[in-house]
Amino acid sequence: MSTPQEPPRPTPVAADRPVVDRRDPDELRADIEATREELGETVEELAHRVDVPARVRERRDETVARVQQTVAHTTDTVQQKVAQTTATVQQQAARAHETLAEKAPVVDRTVRERPAAVLGVLAAIVAFLLVRAHRRKARRKARRIKEV
Repeated sequence: MSTPQEPPRPTPVAADRPVVDRRDPDELRADIEATREELGETVEELAHRVDVPARVRERRDETVARVQQTVAHTTDTVQQKVAQTTATVQQQAARAHETLAEKAPVVDRTVRERPAAVLGVLAAIVAFLLVRAHRRKARRKARRIKEV
């Protein structure tokens, strides 16, 4: 390969006469050394391209590092969310406990004085939930039949 810095190569005068390079020996040695370095770099690059197992290991290591970083970030995020949720649940539980403490005597008195009314309301709620669940199941089944 010729680069813009290199002088033009001499051409033979005749087919039977060799080309004479008029550069001095130091210049030739420098040119040879530069060619050796360039050749060495080319050989190293080719060796790297041919060494598929090493490239696979490099790619694996990069992927593992990326996944570990993602897992660490996700773990931090989850821990923050758990801490926030735990605080919220504790606040809600405290409020529920306070409400229960206020309402418990009233509910207890109602259950003791009117057990049939309480059982009737509970039975109505259970019946409502069963009918609702049955209707949802029927709708899902109808959708599956339509999809087929």
